[in-house]
Amino acid sequence: MSDLDEVVKGRAFLFDIEEKFMQAPMEHYDQQDYLLRFWHLQDKFNMLQLIVEIIKNAVKSHKLAKMNNKLYFYFLIDLEAYFYLLVSTLDVLAKLTPNFYSEWKGDKRTQQYFSHQRKFFMQEQNSKKDPEYTTYLEDNMKWFKKVKGHRNELTHNGALIIFTRLKKFYFGTKRNEKGFIPNEEVETCIAETFQGFCDFLIFYNSHFGTKSLKI
Repeated sequence: MSDLDEVVKGRAFLFDIEEKFMQAPMEHYDQQDYLLRFWHLQDKFNMLQLIVEIIKNAVKSHKLAKMNNKLYFYFLIDLEAYFYLLVSTLDVLAKLTPNFYSEWKGDKRTQQYFSHQRKFFMQEQNSKKDPEYTTYLEDNMKWFKKVKGHRNELTHNGALIIFTRLKKFYFGTKRNEKGFIPNEEVETCIAETFQGFCDFLIFYNSHFGTKSLKI
């Protein structure tokens, strides 16, 4: 499968949702604003795919083991960009979700960041409105908590990369009194979190693809 095939595959993740916004009766300006969000989502998804590929190739080459300054910092840039882009993509997606609930449309608690929106749906007084979505957010988001944790640490600190005798790369963003703790294998972490993200997009599309917009 070519890189282009992967991009097309990525676009299909939210195809049903995009079609709903394209067909919804609304002002042309508003519709263009919504569709622009989907274009932003697609751009971010494409960038995420490229970064995952770059990180995978860097890990397999083992060139970082020499700790060449340029390669090492390129790797740090890509690693940090991955976490930022993934959270950013979910934040853009979160702007679309309130449009499926008439009573929550315009509620600032549902229109902020994805992490805030997730907590909102999981609150007892809101959880019964959409039990299927709430259950997914509760039971299938370990990958998101990991991504958000690393993203938050990278915002205020940095990351440490080490190469072990087993020829594996580990990184750490958590600090203790001794500094960073390199407890995440790079390849495993990226693969699991990106797969979790893609699974969420597939669920999101199938779940909201059957709902009516409240625009």
